[in-house]
Amino acid sequence: INSKNSKTIDEFGIGIEDFGGHADSKPNGPTSVGVDLTFHNSKNLFGLPLHAAKFDLADSLGENALFNEPYRMYTLDVFEYKLNVPMALYGAINFVTSHQKDKTCGAFWFNPTETFVDIFSKAE
Repeated sequence: INSKNSKTIDEFGIGIEDFGGHADSKPNGPTSVGVDLTFHNSKNLFGLPLHAAKFDLADSLGENALFNEPYRMYTLDVFEYKLNVPMALYGAINFVTSHQKDKTCGAFWFNPTETFVDIFSKAE
């Protein structure tokens, strides 16, 4: 923003995020990238390692959601943690696998920044 009377990105507070007493500056402002994946005819989804939750990933969206927030993936090291939550514990490898009787399918998301993953299973 170049006008004398305009506020900069950081003056609006959208260029800095506070988390646990630490400030994370975003010099270029907020940015994001997204993708939607569908595993057709799949009943189970596995992956997103290093969470204190079930191996078979629980829904985070919809009526049957076990969690009210997405799985959070980013590099960190958590000493104390709660059980059965979608919060990450250590470094993140964003990989999911769906296995069926006659096929296996997976997806690997290579993104070095924080990633949120929502799981939604359609009712049969």
